[in-house]
Amino acid sequence: MSLFTSNHVKLIKDVYPPDLATSDPLPSPSSNHLGKLTFYAAGRPKKLPKVAAVLLERAEKDGRANSGAKGRGGLAVTIDILKGLVTECRTELRCFADQALRAVELGLTRRDGQRRDVQLEARAASLFHAIATFTTGPFLGLNDALGKQYLLCLSLVSSLAQLNSENTSSSRAIALDALKGAVSSELLYSQTAAYDSQIEEIMPALLYNCLNVPIEELHLQSNVSDATAGTSNLGPVASRKSPSIEPPADSPSPADLASSAVTSLRAISRLSHGVQLSSKLTAMGSWLDRYKNGALWKQADFIEWLGSSGIAASPVQYRAGVVGWWVDQVVEIDDTEATTKSETLLRTLAHILGGPTSLVGLGIGSVLSQLTSLIVQRAALGDEDPLFSPLLTTISSLASSHIYYVDQLNDVVADLVDSIRSVKEGSGVAARLGRGERKRAMRQLVGALRQVLVEAEKGDGEVKVAVPLNGTTSNGTNGTTAAEASTSRPPLPDNSEGTIRGNGVLLGVGQVEGLKSKKEASNSLDAMGRPIMRVAGAGRRSRISPEVFQDSLFLLTDADATIRDDYERALLVYLEKEMDVGPVASEDEPILDPSHEIARFCRELHLAIYELATSPTLGSDAPNFSLAGHQSSTVNPSRSSSLKSSRRLSTSSRLAEANATATAADYAALAAIVEAVQLRQSAEAVMEGAPVLVALEKSAKKWEGEMQGAERAQACSEIAARGLGAIGDAWSIAEVRRIADEALSRMAPSVLPPFDAGRRTPPDFASSPSAPTSPFATAAVDAVLASRPLQSAAGTGLGNVLHTPWTPQVAHLRDSTVTPAYPNGGRSITNLGSTLRVTSASTPERAASFRAPSLADLQSSLGRPGSIGTSATPSIASTSGNTIATHNTQRRTAKAKAETVLSRLTVSRGGSRASSIHRSRSPPYAAAN
Repeated sequence: MSLFTSNHVKLIKDVYPPDLATSDPLPSPSSNHLGKLTFYAAGRPKKLPKVAAVLLERAEKDGRANSGAKGRGGLAVTIDILKGLVTECRTELRCFADQALRAVELGLTRRDGQRRDVQLEARAASLFHAIATFTTGPFLGLNDALGKQYLLCLSLVSSLAQLNSENTSSSRAIALDALKGAVSSELLYSQTAAYDSQIEEIMPALLYNCLNVPIEELHLQSNVSDATAGTSNLGPVASRKSPSIEPPADSPSPADLASSAVTSLRAISRLSHGVQLSSKLTAMGSWLDRYKNGALWKQADFIEWLGSSGIAASPVQYRAGVVGWWVDQVVEIDDTEATTKSETLLRTLAHILGGPTSLVGLGIGSVLSQLTSLIVQRAALGDEDPLFSPLLTTISSLASSHIYYVDQLNDVVADLVDSIRSVKEGSGVAARLGRGERKRAMRQLVGALRQVLVEAEKGDGEVKVAVPLNGTTSNGTNGTTAAEASTSRPPLPDNSEGTIRGNGVLLGVGQVEGLKSKKEASNSLDAMGRPIMRVAGAGRRSRISPEVFQDSLFLLTDADATIRDDYERALLVYLEKEMDVGPVASEDEPILDPSHEIARFCRELHLAIYELATSPTLGSDAPNFSLAGHQSSTVNPSRSSSLKSSRRLSTSSRLAEANATATAADYAALAAIVEAVQLRQSAEAVMEGAPVLVALEKSAKKWEGEMQGAERAQACSEIAARGLGAIGDAWSIAEVRRIADEALSRMAPSVLPPFDAGRRTPPDFASSPSAPTSPFATAAVDAVLASRPLQSAAGTGLGNVLHTPWTPQVAHLRDSTVTPAYPNGGRSITNLGSTLRVTSASTPERAASFRAPSLADLQSSLGRPGSIGTSATPSIASTSGNTIATHNTQRRTAKAKAETVLSRLTVSRGGSRASSIHRSRSPPYAAAN
């Protein structure tokens, strides 16, 4: 026997109470003697390994299966002593962390024949929580002895939280409290490799305790969970706290367990960065696949809650990556048969994208591309594919719930139109599809386009951006543009849009003030050193440009009646709700411009309407680019983006293959379309549309000898009458309205079936045609000229434009020249002699020779020909001393005369409506006589 006992051994012995056999409650160490021991150890860090070794030896002895009540009490006291040492000697924890973790293992492991000991489990859980809380870097890898021991203890805690036998809810509650230490531990987030190993143990325990709880309860717990829970233990080590975990007085309910699990789940999402969040979701997906062989995928509401709550708790800057994980899971579905899991994944993605949580930074184009590709891939599965509806919902949510830059909807629509065109041409993903499958894919994508337009009208249209709490941004008001917002960002008020911490959780105004009162908002950083963010408004989105939507007009003359029907409804939504026609012009500032996007759109629209209504054949699948199979080399620069051969199919080129004609449903839709576009009170629509309506009325002879020719002829007349009547309503021209009503009454009963935007229109004509009526369209057009507001908007050339005979050839040639040539009969930029005169007899060959008007043309149109157009340009090789001076004089004279001519022709150099879209203004329809 040793004569001398070490001081640390004596101090340890004194800490144990004399009676260790107390069973309820378990004995505790003497507080006075424990203080002496921790003071001794803190002052002598080198003694800590020896102290821990003595305590571990005692714990192993007391933890034996046959140790009895005394051993049980001794183990409980030993664990408490180690917790005291961990707390007081936290800066030297690495010296004895291994021994402390082995004591945790002894406290959580049941030996053969031992009953579950809730009190002892609570003591071990408290020690584990303390170790996780006070562990700091640098960390050793989890493959060394200490790392493996930590993972073993974490696995024991996780298993304890997943007990499924009776009367185990108290043990599960204790384990969930211990896991709160793990999810807020610096050890979890400091190394990605360590994160993956730990999260695979943590996620099953948390997810398991969210089961068997009503979904309403889970949503409630998500809303009431403390937004700052779990962050206090990531600051300086000296300020960290580790509470003692006590056994519950009463058996916890499933709701209590779920509340604890939800708090930890939200803390993980809040504190993880992008790669770690992907690992968390991967661990979640793996457990969902394993649990009862994937049975949980049938609980769509539960999976949707997991997705939405995880997104809401994630840092704003990482949410796009989280959405990307869900998108990747959806893309893996490919063209396989729909399963419960695939349907639930799509529903969850649609729920996330359609939810209120801001997803600033989301790659809208990438998401849309993957979703449209999936639609095309699955077209071979038929119209009854159960995934189509959630895919449609997911795509449409990109247009309403999440607007993050002003031109987002323009990009969404442009990408959808490109996808439809790609399918029609059989390129890309659609290359392996048959003709029928491509048609089905087109119908589905057109349905998506229509749904995007419907959802766009429902949204508030406000652009959202994320900015630091104390940072500045532009709210898009007071005339601040998107370009200015990137350099000049005035601060927003603190209560605008609430506040988002770095976790991305939107806090109310009261909570913001609470943060300020605690001086937490002064540094603008969260527990992980990331900026506290807020979501702020940055103006409103741009409306879908007519130039963008114009590229979809080829669908109006597609051979497939279902595609046409869906597109006609989409077009109506665009015309009624989305198209921006700008302000009504005044006499002082006419806004008509044939090269303006509204004018071009109306021209192409009415050309497509005329073709659909009058063509006996529709549906050529071969792309063409002009009436005669070629595209003019002279193109208005402002249209270069919309006339690229890779994106544009001319509506006039669909007469090559005879396989379809317009149905009665088409005519009913066209009548609604011409009314919708004219009721927008656009002078451009009148200038482009009225001549077409006159041509429609005169098209009856086209149907002589054709099947249902009389019905089609009357349908064209009814469309013309309804369009002209809409012009009378829009511009308050009573005479036009009267002429249209009389014409419609003479044609009663209407051959057009009733049109309802919410359901399919019958494909058959509603009645037999009436006797041919006398012409009315020309008289109505004459009456249109009586409108003073319309004359102010159109200028003095209104009558000449409306009375010029219209044909598709004229419209197409006019649209393909640099300066649209409208015959006017007066002096005008658009009517410079025979060079640019266009009649119905014009040919594509002549159109190819058209040139832009020169200064000489401008002077000739004013009756003052000058010398500039007739004199030869000075030769570069000339040796005359006056050559350079003469040349410079001519240049100055030409410039001065050009300015004079432009001034007389009242061509504005700025301030026009076109300037808002960064385009130069082209010559107006007609100049003053």
